[in-house]
Amino acid sequence: MQQAKPLTRPGSMVLDVIRFGAAIAVAVGHLSNPGFSSGWPYSKLLNVATLAVAVFFVLSGFVIRLITAVRPTTARNYALDRISRLYSIVLPALVFSVLAALCLHFFPTATVPAFPFSRADVVPFFANLTFTGQIWGHDLLIRDNAVFWSLCYEAPFYVFWGLGFIPLRSWRWAAYIGFALIVGPQILFMLPLWLLGCLVHDIYQRLRTQNNAFRNLSAALAVTSVLIVLLWQISQRYRHYLHGIAVKTGLVKIQQQWEIAHSHHILVNASTHYYLIGVPTGILMLWLLLLVDRWHQSFSPSVSMAVRTVADGTFTLYLFHLPLFLLIVAYIPYDHGSTPQKILLLTVATALCVAVAVPLDALKRWMRAKLSIPGEASTQVIQRS
Repeated sequence: MQQAKPLTRPGSMVLDVIRFGAAIAVAVGHLSNPGFSSGWPYSKLLNVATLAVAVFFVLSGFVIRLITAVRPTTARNYALDRISRLYSIVLPALVFSVLAALCLHFFPTATVPAFPFSRADVVPFFANLTFTGQIWGHDLLIRDNAVFWSLCYEAPFYVFWGLGFIPLRSWRWAAYIGFALIVGPQILFMLPLWLLGCLVHDIYQRLRTQNNAFRNLSAALAVTSVLIVLLWQISQRYRHYLHGIAVKTGLVKIQQQWEIAHSHHILVNASTHYYLIGVPTGILMLWLLLLVDRWHQSFSPSVSMAVRTVADGTFTLYLFHLPLFLLIVAYIPYDHGSTPQKILLLTVATALCVAVAVPLDALKRWMRAKLSIPGEASTQVIQRS
């Protein structure tokens, strides 16, 4: 494929709206927890919050593919770029989670009782710090901030893509095999969903230069949607037959023996349900991007800047909202059954996270300067027009 074109300003805004909407869905799902509120359907909203992670995976694949296609990238620069992006927010989020837990430990309240710290809290902390908390069926979660589990998928996906920059093909394939042996089946199970985002990017780049691309895509999406529905119905109808084949061939027995020996499910947190959200998300994202490319409405710089500023708080909102909710619930009294007050709580938490994103973005730029990374990815993939 030829070198990719940067996103137009409207295209960038589409991605901003999608990622911010997914982050709000996650925050609302957690805010519906009975410890934070009453009257909201917790199980349904939490399910929506969990499935919103699929949106992040597809969007992440799209953006990483775009970044590495728009500008020349070396293995070193790619690795340092991703490390600075992750740790400029992950480290402060982990520190904030620990400080919030310590605050609640030493100053407990009736609404949030104290939980004693133990050695068992140390292993999940370092597992999530190194993004190894989900390898080989493990499910090591940070207390009071379990959302880090998805980063233990995201970071390996980054590594997988980065292996493609290894110059020698023979070493590259050896690295892929080593990657598979290290991360295990559950991360490999979810990897195609992230790669779908990369595929959506490539299709988008090919279609955006064609005059009839939007019409052809609309027809293709209609056919694809019908096929997805048919395949889902077939899979549901014949799922028990497939299970019977797995039982007869001994695959189920091998899986059960492994899970009993290691005391956990080999595909924990990995589910086909993510694909039911992720695949339509990829299709919708492709359709919207092509639509706005043909929409010649101009946006004022102030509107674009406002959307970008709010959307830049997505990562911080995702990683900071749970301990922030805990502190608010513990020390600020409010009516748990009042929808307006809960919306206000969500708004305040979102505003704080957006504000925190500014100094953390400065930290990211400082880290990239210290690591001698040429340029900044986010400023090179958006067309300034």
